[in-house]
Amino acid sequence: MWHGLKSAGTLDERVQRGLDARQRVPHDAHTDLYRSQVRPDPLKLVLEQDQDRIPALIGVRHERMAKNVHSYLRGSDVVMAADLAVTPVSEIHVQACGDVDACTFGYYRSPDGDAVFDLGYFDETLRAPWEWDVKRMAVAMVLAMRVADAPSKDQRAVARAAVDGYRRGMAWAADHDRLNLWFAGLPEPEVARAVDKSARRQKDLAFTDEPMLYADMVEQDGTAPRLRHSAPVYALTDWLYEQDAVLVHEGLIDVMSAYFTSVSPEVQQMLTEYRIADVAMLVRGVSDVGLRTFVVLLQGTRRHELVALQVKEARQSVLQPYVLPEFRHRGNQARRIALGQALIQSEPDPLLGFSRWRDRDYFFSQLRPVVTSYQRMGPEAMPRYARLCGFALARAHAVTGDRIAIDAYLGDSDSFPKAVARYAVRYADLVESDYSQFAKHVGEAPTTG
Repeated sequence: MWHGLKSAGTLDERVQRGLDARQRVPHDAHTDLYRSQVRPDPLKLVLEQDQDRIPALIGVRHERMAKNVHSYLRGSDVVMAADLAVTPVSEIHVQACGDVDACTFGYYRSPDGDAVFDLGYFDETLRAPWEWDVKRMAVAMVLAMRVADAPSKDQRAVARAAVDGYRRGMAWAADHDRLNLWFAGLPEPEVARAVDKSARRQKDLAFTDEPMLYADMVEQDGTAPRLRHSAPVYALTDWLYEQDAVLVHEGLIDVMSAYFTSVSPEVQQMLTEYRIADVAMLVRGVSDVGLRTFVVLLQGTRRHELVALQVKEARQSVLQPYVLPEFRHRGNQARRIALGQALIQSEPDPLLGFSRWRDRDYFFSQLRPVVTSYQRMGPEAMPRYARLCGFALARAHAVTGDRIAIDAYLGDSDSFPKAVARYAVRYADLVESDYSQFAKHVGEAPTTG
């Protein structure tokens, strides 16, 4: 999963590495879409991802993707991965998120109870060029603004703000000692600068009004807690045939046993006091729809001692065909996600783990509320939010890549943010075209499920 530098080198050598990369790939080169390459059919790539998903949910996935062009981007990461593969890169690699989006960032509750702003989606994580994440982030910001009917100049401004936040974040990280950076969260002044007073109050209230809190998610049936079947939590039989639902319910005991061995000894000891109280299906988001994703409710000694685990099917990363051979993951794909998240997040979930059952890999994590701040902000606040997202992405890249070389490559000017902002607007136009093709297909396709 993690590949250390063969030789970290001195400070001067690492700075020179970044400067040499800038000579090979100047900032202006990042405006190019490389459309001269033979581009795969985007509709075909998207539809190929439907293979082996739960049939009854494929129509739901298509419907959510067809909602608007931003939703389409969220569900078509396989297309942008192919397009990014033919863009110029500096050949400096990090543990990439692989599916960065405006909705990827948000607040979640850390193990010690604090609200932390960070990335929150890692299904596509793999070691890859850092530019791929940055460009996808910029494109996502442009499309989020388009959905909000923002003028063109504001779309480009938000993309530029996101990339400038990344540049500033990498400069901040380059000034930190390695060990201190590993444990450092985002500087509080950065968060305060990005989030206004109203949004900060929303953050403070976030974990009391989230619909996924246990009080709303669980109902007591006598003395036994049960998961309440209300979207996005469903009974297994809502989407699976009766025999398949029975198989899943019984098989999750085996899945949990294998998961148990993937966590640390102290977590294993803690989990010995819990038993499986209930199981349900989870259907949320866009790109995940149709994957086998479950909620396992664990109960401790007392009625109120509850832990909800998300058990999600893991597939090969969309980046896999395009990264260097030594970075391709050929083992358990859920292990790839668990280790990638542990590397990227400043305060990862201690219950991260993985398992395998009936030839499928499953990724385990706590089902904890994540407040997507972007959905709570108007277009006027988006530049501040985008800058914070860029800063958070830089911190994630800095702990798994050569932050000194990336900082030297970016430099002190705004030429890189300007170049990527131009790319983002141009690529967003391409996504609009792909979306029209997809929406037309969905409109013509027969109703399913």
